[in-house]
Amino acid sequence: MQQRKIFFLVLLLLTLFPVTVVAESRAAPVDVTVTATGATLNMHLLLMENLTSLPKISLYLGSTNSTTIAGPIAKGIQKLLPDARVTSIELHAKTLNATGRWVLQENYTIQISGSNGGTGSFVRSDLSYLSMNVNDSINIAGAELNTVGAEYLLAPLNAQDPSQTRYFIDNTETLNTVIPALTTKVFALLDFSWVPQVAAWDRQNDVLKQTTKWTITPSSPRYNLTLGKRSPEGILRGALVAVYDPSLELTVSHNAWAQGTQIVFSLPNPFDVWMPGIIAIPIVVWAVSFTLERNFTGRAPSKRKKR
Repeated sequence: MQQRKIFFLVLLLLTLFPVTVVAESRAAPVDVTVTATGATLNMHLLLMENLTSLPKISLYLGSTNSTTIAGPIAKGIQKLLPDARVTSIELHAKTLNATGRWVLQENYTIQISGSNGGTGSFVRSDLSYLSMNVNDSINIAGAELNTVGAEYLLAPLNAQDPSQTRYFIDNTETLNTVIPALTTKVFALLDFSWVPQVAAWDRQNDVLKQTTKWTITPSSPRYNLTLGKRSPEGILRGALVAVYDPSLELTVSHNAWAQGTQIVFSLPNPFDVWMPGIIAIPIVVWAVSFTLERNFTGRAPSKRKKR
């Protein structure tokens, strides 16, 4: 009886494992900061899986050796916004293995110019490139950093025995590997084609701090594969999971609003900066004159009356 309880407890833990992976799979948001001259993308990407073994990597690419990543990303951006330019790009990437789960972390810092327009102090920034789809392979030192579905996950998925395995893709069970395999084959970390125009994001505006923020957090992971051996109890045995769950956050240090894929804001007018000083000058002049006049009057010699 005791062994039976332990057996069901183990099965329960295996069932909960995919839920735990999903909860831990969200990295920091993709931070987008827009200024008067362009934008900066700080992209924090994280893939968590236990289907296969990932290559051990720990690498940095900067201005002197980032051509391999700059080319595909610039291509994906310019498909949507031809005038945009990637002026600088950096990447920190590494893989980790903790308690049998592999984690691939990729942190990009991308400087973009040519995305702003407008006249005078009026700025219109086009962010259509946030929906870029970089579907090219990015292979650095034998490690695939973008098309990870086809490179790492597809083979172990297809290696399972369909008659003995249950498959779930995006929380939906499938009868065979066809849909999970098709989804996995095209899965790429730099595919952001699912991102809607900024006007559809959640907006928060702080008028006093002159800051506007937009956020978008999908209700479910962008890629969520779970499979495991069938059991008489209907519980997955030895669950295998791969999860990718990005989100985005956009910040502008101005009171701004969105129109489709663009955000609009006004820069401070130099006249507005000088206005308090202009108003204060007459007051200061009057105060100084009044003080000098009082001092001069108080020091004037008094005349003695003649007897």
